[in-house]
Amino acid sequence: MKPVFDNRADLKGKPACHALVVGVSDYPHIVGGSAPTTRETFEKTQLSSRALSAARLAEWLIDHRSRLAVPLSTCRVLASATPELLVHDEPVARATVENFVRAATEWAAAVVPRLAGHRADSHQYAIVFVRQHIQQAVRPLADVP
Repeated sequence: MKPVFDNRADLKGKPACHALVVGVSDYPHIVGGSAPTTRETFEKTQLSSRALSAARLAEWLIDHRSRLAVPLSTCRVLASATPELLVHDEPVARATVENFVRAATEWAAAVVPRLAGHRADSHQYAIVFVRQHIQQAVRPLADVP
């Protein structure tokens, strides 16, 4: 999956930061989505800001890439939004499970070069940002065996 920003060639062998930014605003199977609604939606609704905030954070990281504590090497962005988003005129891949697994695997290989079978020449740093609905299953303590 192509990062929306890739500066690995210029930072080869130097400490660098790799960002994975995910925002989910469009949920196909809850009220207002593009697919049939699930039986239980937990009163969730479509969101407007999650994907947009992820895109804006990615743009901020790219715009400030040389002023970060460690220069930005790559920025991968996934977003589920309607309409689809761009980050600095680059299309953003849709935040699906498949795309997330692929992007996270590539991001992890960049952060820990040994995962990709490469020798680690320098320290690599990570940023992960995920914005989405959070559903938490909570049971009263009296119900816990």
